[in-house]
Amino acid sequence: MKKFIVTLTLVAAFQNLAAQEITLDKIYSGYYRGKGIAGITSMKNGENYLVIEQGGIAKYSYKTSQKEGNIVDGQFESYEFSDDESKILLLKESEPIYRHSFLGKFEVKDLKSGKTVALNEGKFVQEPRFSPDATKVAFIAENNLFYQDLNSGKITQITTDGKKNSIINGLSDWVYEEEFGHARQYEWTKNSDAIVFVKSDESEVPEIYIPIYGKTLYPSEMRYKYPKAGEKNSKVSAQLYRLDNGKTTSLNLSSFKNYYIPNVIQTAKSDEIVLITSERIQNASDVLKVNTKTGTVQKLFTETDDKWIDTDSPTLEF
Repeated sequence: MKKFIVTLTLVAAFQNLAAQEITLDKIYSGYYRGKGIAGITSMKNGENYLVIEQGGIAKYSYKTSQKEGNIVDGQFESYEFSDDESKILLLKESEPIYRHSFLGKFEVKDLKSGKTVALNEGKFVQEPRFSPDATKVAFIAENNLFYQDLNSGKITQITTDGKKNSIINGLSDWVYEEEFGHARQYEWTKNSDAIVFVKSDESEVPEIYIPIYGKTLYPSEMRYKYPKAGEKNSKVSAQLYRLDNGKTTSLNLSSFKNYYIPNVIQTAKSDEIVLITSERIQNASDVLKVNTKTGTVQKLFTETDDKWIDTDSPTLEF
């Protein structure tokens, strides 16, 4: 009896498959692709998720799939919560630069008070990031690193030497962005009292220029640093900035691999940041612990491989 039922099931399945016409159009159009939900952000309560809609950022219930209203009204390209979800960073307008980087105009809304603050007085910035205590936002403008106090609105400039095609603070150059897969090169400490960032000196990197054709009679020109194989890369250094005294200190990495500094990582400890560094031959990477109170650097371990170490998106658990 079991064999008979199985046979009938298989026959029915083959008949059903035979009735469907499999075409290249269906294959490449996604006709057979599994369905899912995209473009959502889960809230920390585990009960709601958010979706950007035409009129704002909408909150939905996982349990009922019903919309419960907008947490913010308006037109936004993307958003990011502070750690405690008390504030939200809203991207209102953007202009692309390279593969990952872009210029953006942002504002921060306090979801408890309803107060909205423009970041950098409404001017373009790059890579804004909440401090863990949600009282400040760091950002980059014209290759310099800043932070803005969200209560007073005061903007503090951390670096002053940023210059196009010369010095970059807290931001990847073109080749870092292309090869390491991200643009931001700074991080807050967990207690929000310090920032560790990478300074890149690309002044000796060969330059490339590309004509940009648009609606004007003559093309404009785009120039940027483009190190081809064997050419000089940016000279990088790790810098520690403390908010309590407003001083920046260069971290001593001379005892470690230091040709590349692809990653700056926040840990769960208050006065600690982790750096991942490597030489130009990327078959070994040092994982370094920075004490942001003292500025001392300690090697945790070295990851090695005969061929290559991937540092694009490392996962570290502390």
